[in-house]
Amino acid sequence: MKAFFQKHLGSGMAKTVKLIFLCVFGFLFLWFFLPIPVYGVLNIGNATGMLGFGLCCALTLFLNPFIAFLRRIWKPVFGKLLLIAAAAVVLSVLVTAGVLGCRMLAAVHRVPAGDETVVVLGCQVRGTGPSLSLSRRIAAAKTYLESHPDAKCVLSGGQGSDEDLSEAQCMFNELTNAGIDARRLYMEDRSTSTRENLAYSITVIEEKGLSKKIALVTDGYHQCRAALIARDYTESVAAVPAKTPIILLPTYTVRELYGVLYETLRGAGKSEST
Repeated sequence: MKAFFQKHLGSGMAKTVKLIFLCVFGFLFLWFFLPIPVYGVLNIGNATGMLGFGLCCALTLFLNPFIAFLRRIWKPVFGKLLLIAAAAVVLSVLVTAGVLGCRMLAAVHRVPAGDETVVVLGCQVRGTGPSLSLSRRIAAAKTYLESHPDAKCVLSGGQGSDEDLSEAQCMFNELTNAGIDARRLYMEDRSTSTRENLAYSITVIEEKGLSKKIALVTDGYHQCRAALIARDYTESVAAVPAKTPIILLPTYTVRELYGVLYETLRGAGKSEST
């Protein structure tokens, strides 16, 4: 093993630098891997992260052979064009991810003014009780409603085939059991997606004469995509982010990048101010 690392990492300062990068990339790979054994979560987010940082580990470990391979490809004109195109693609992906990541971060920090209607976006119900994700959203809604006693709240989420009651009803039960006045809560129990959450919630808001300024209660990583969709129905969207476990944060953030990109390309949130 020692001979293997000496062969591929070299010696001296170069070896130290490569080991540092290898440790960093290995740690990030592990961060994306952990949701699988800890929470049973495997989606496009951690698959992307594991693939990306796995490749980074491999390139760091076999850097010298990789550089030699690139030099061979670079010699013919076609090889130069191929490498330039590949570099352009990689750069475009990184820049796009960076821009979308900044938008996601900004969305989390849209602080409510206090006169909004709270809209809680539903999540998986386990039997008749909330999943861990839904519990975090309920907790965030409870905290906000307790600190804003005049705020009204729409609980949004239908009933899936594997759920014993609607997500809206589950949230209603949990919040009223926690002491929130039922007269402040309105249920929207038809939706099966984020877009339906927002569309049907706006209908409830209009029917009940509530403020069309809304404060979204959902996970922080989900705030940007939800806000983009919400701006198809209302112009004022603030954020009440629920906390996400640190182990899950990179996985769901990367997964959400795909969703934000999709909504951006389809033109969601065109009324968003710049």
